[in-house]
Amino acid sequence: MKQRKDGRWEQAVPIGRRPNNRIIYTHVCAQTKAELKEKVKERAALVDSGVNVQLEMPTVGQWAQKWLETEKSGKAVKTYKMYLQTIKNHILPTLGGWKLDKVRLSDLKSLVNRKSETMSRQTLHVLAITIKQIFRSALENGYISRSPADFLKVTSSAETMKREALTEEEIGILIDAVKDHPYRKLPMLLLFTGLRKGEALALMKTDIKLDFIDVNKSFDYSSNQPAVKSTKTRAGTRQVPIPIDLREYLADDTSDGMYVFEKFGRPLSHTSFRWIWHSIDKAYQAAAGNTKTVKKVKPITPHVLRHTYATILYERDIDIKTAQQWLGHSTFKMTMDIYTHLSKGKEQSAIEKLNGFLRSSATKHGIPF
Repeated sequence: MKQRKDGRWEQAVPIGRRPNNRIIYTHVCAQTKAELKEKVKERAALVDSGVNVQLEMPTVGQWAQKWLETEKSGKAVKTYKMYLQTIKNHILPTLGGWKLDKVRLSDLKSLVNRKSETMSRQTLHVLAITIKQIFRSALENGYISRSPADFLKVTSSAETMKREALTEEEIGILIDAVKDHPYRKLPMLLLFTGLRKGEALALMKTDIKLDFIDVNKSFDYSSNQPAVKSTKTRAGTRQVPIPIDLREYLADDTSDGMYVFEKFGRPLSHTSFRWIWHSIDKAYQAAAGNTKTVKKVKPITPHVLRHTYATILYERDIDIKTAQQWLGHSTFKMTMDIYTHLSKGKEQSAIEKLNGFLRSSATKHGIPF
């Protein structure tokens, strides 16, 4: 240990050996002797734990990019884009410039807690998993001695985003709103079959049978033009019954194209779909009486219609196994979770009705409630 001309204290610390067995040193500096001893102790602990302290410490942003390229480049395009957007939108703005070894668990908790105010629980889960994998990779590559993300959790305060199903009144509004729309068949198909967006847009006319729809493929919209892919899971390949109310919409087709939904003789591009869906939602909101200042209904999405279909199955007492098959869920649990959620909602509604009756009855008799 020696004092430099600038007043700081310095000490050489062994960090490894060269191929010829000569010791490699690094120099640690601090303002005081006590601080220097602490730094030397920390550096020695890193060496003992297997961290390669000769490596230049990258930032979180640099390592996240490296991790993405080396660990996730072979994943499906949709999965890769999910990780990319998570890093770009939620990690880099806050932690991108931090050195990997300077990040603590408290920093990560702070980030997740802030995001929980605007994110769904599912998106928060993706964020936490991404952070954990990035720091685990840094640990495995010798940049840090332990991962600050090991004990990172998504707290219960982050509620799952509710996807509300349409009510019977809203379904009626939607049907009336799109009756003259050139693509009225699209929302009706999603509503009465529960197909995913990619499954519906990939339907060919030969997939429409007399009493059922043969769901055997889907469209991937990683780019503007669709790419054909298999259904989301093996269970996604299925036959979905055609309700009577849907048949007239499916029969209303005079085009010569191969696909059910086309524009200029080609399957819908991502841009075309967005434009069409915007016009459908706009017509629905207008029919419901929405204005710039008054919002009587929420915007509709393909997933809202799929959730509405699942709700209809539940309310019509369709057994869970059949619902699983028609919805194309890969596991029984996925369908069971939806049914359980709907059951709790129904129970809460019953409790509120009971409380309303008791409150009204008590008021009539002058009893506090």
